[in-house]
Amino acid sequence: MPSVIICVACNRHFCWNHFCEHRETYGKYVDDAHNHQQPLSKCLAEFEQIENKLRSSIGNWEGQAVEDTRQSANDARKTLENLIQNYRSHFEDESSTIIDSRSTHRDAQLVRLEKLQNEYVHSLESIHIVPHYNQKRTLEIETISPIKESFSSNLWKEVSPICDPNMPKTRLGKRLIEEPLAESAVGNYWAIGASDEYLLAQEYENKQLTLFDRHGKRGISMTWHYDVVIRDIQWNYDLRQFFILLDKELILFNPVTRLFQEISSITRYQSNTFRRCTCRNDHLFISYWCQESAIDLIQISSWNFQQRWSSPVTCHANEFITCIQLNSKDQLALSIQDENNPLNRQFRFELRDLTLNILHTIFLDTDSGIFSRMTPLPDGYWALLNVDNNLVFILDEEEKGILEQTRVLHWLKISSSALITGAAQGIGRAIAFRLAKDGFNVAVNDIEKNSSKLNQVKQEIENIGRKSVAIIADVSQDKQVQSMMNNAREKLGNLNVVVANAGICQIKPMIEISADDWDKIFALNMRGVFLCYREAAKIMIEQGKGGKIIGACSTAGYSSHTMAAHYIASKWGVRGLTQATALELAKYNIKVNAYCPGITETDMMQSINEIMTKYREKQKEKGEKVDEVKNMPAFDRLGQPEDIANLVSFLASKDSDYITGQSIMVNGGAAFS
Repeated sequence: MPSVIICVACNRHFCWNHFCEHRETYGKYVDDAHNHQQPLSKCLAEFEQIENKLRSSIGNWEGQAVEDTRQSANDARKTLENLIQNYRSHFEDESSTIIDSRSTHRDAQLVRLEKLQNEYVHSLESIHIVPHYNQKRTLEIETISPIKESFSSNLWKEVSPICDPNMPKTRLGKRLIEEPLAESAVGNYWAIGASDEYLLAQEYENKQLTLFDRHGKRGISMTWHYDVVIRDIQWNYDLRQFFILLDKELILFNPVTRLFQEISSITRYQSNTFRRCTCRNDHLFISYWCQESAIDLIQISSWNFQQRWSSPVTCHANEFITCIQLNSKDQLALSIQDENNPLNRQFRFELRDLTLNILHTIFLDTDSGIFSRMTPLPDGYWALLNVDNNLVFILDEEEKGILEQTRVLHWLKISSSALITGAAQGIGRAIAFRLAKDGFNVAVNDIEKNSSKLNQVKQEIENIGRKSVAIIADVSQDKQVQSMMNNAREKLGNLNVVVANAGICQIKPMIEISADDWDKIFALNMRGVFLCYREAAKIMIEQGKGGKIIGACSTAGYSSHTMAAHYIASKWGVRGLTQATALELAKYNIKVNAYCPGITETDMMQSINEIMTKYREKQKEKGEKVDEVKNMPAFDRLGQPEDIANLVSFLASKDSDYITGQSIMVNGGAAFS
């Protein structure tokens, strides 16, 4: 039987023979183009039927309409032809690089061509002819184009024909209308700027510039050309626009109109490149990559150059400024790096007035890395990020100097939210507190009878500075789980981690377990986990940012014992569900794992021990063999809820990004997988 593989271009399953046919077909396209026999767009010929079908749809509709609708049909036809022409132009532009790059590996050329072809047909399939029947019959073209915007220095010279005619004719005057190509956030963020309504971030690896709303939902995306480096992004509250600082230019981006404007009146100091910028009120400061460590002051209202400072005012010889930032007091903070001894670098934070007179100096205790970002915090505090060492320095600008050095281990957790079910007590409660301490905003869930304990957990989470919401729901009920997930997302803005912790245990000999007992255990332990997995997956897929789903299993899911056959069966089921779900959700960058506690000191375990003691006494009275407790920990203590919370903290963090489908035991060596 021929081997089955997946095409890396279209992600479809097909046999080896089919793959060879694909290769031969696209190889012929490329060869013919090399020989100038036909353009690469020949591979689009098979889709002319779709084009003609779209054209005929308009013709059919026009034939049924009355005379006053003909103008609408003509407008729609022009729009359609413009769309098709734009899609073909995009194909021609992108495919030209295939022929020009003769040194590129042939397999890469073929894969690239097929990807472009697939992109083209998806563009056509996204076009819909939509008739309207209001006061008169009208026709509209609707499309969600998957084509990425290309943002290169050459394209800046062209003004998009679909822009508002009143739009300023700058080299950057191009309206962005496309929806984002990527639904998930991929790559590391390099430059990032935020306001009270928007967040604009550059993803370093794939060079995407993406606009998010205040809930973290993606808006528009565009791809930056490889030779354009974004040095900084800053929000100006007066203009209500983003300043985007490039190596050699400063541009404005309006998140409402989605327009870019180049500030051509700002010229660079000699041939040096820009480094960082910061703005507040009418002041714009720009620092440079240069030997003199220059800083310029620009008046924003007129874009007039005001003043330039350089070494030794800005910093000393063999020092350079890595970051600048204004605070609400109109004071300028500088991060300065001393390069006099590269093997023992010195760093310092300086706070200055608007004429660069030094107000405060704090020396930073680290000998490596670079402080590339900083931000003012309330009450005179500052946060500085050392990107190489993953260190965040919290500074008091006036009194105590360095208050804290925090190693950044959990990037996923910054401004992230988690939901934990069964969080009123025991393991769920410990997990909720641990994730809150890790930086998560936390939604906690339990049933009605535990509402007072749940509200206490919520209050304690808020007391440590995190946002929290308490949600009453029975996780065995489909509608209640859906409502719980939506409520958590609405209150917290997003949902990045879901911990399906709720569960119960019942101690009974197998022959005494009733059908109702079985159903009760499986309703919560299996059905409840399944519903949480499913609804969490739906939200995370929609958010497009990946996520972590974590379920409650048990050491009993690996190593069976007596007196709990239905409980053990449910935990084996959670293991299987976790593995299957992990495989299905991997393509969405969603990791699914489970934790398997051993004997843990909780109220539920205390109840289990009491019931087990009574059963053993009955067995002794009857002269039967007594069921002894097996799988005791190797350590001289029982597990604590915090031991399980520690594992969940790891599974919720970026450190576990390469782990999925696993059910990990936390039992002190009582059993092994």
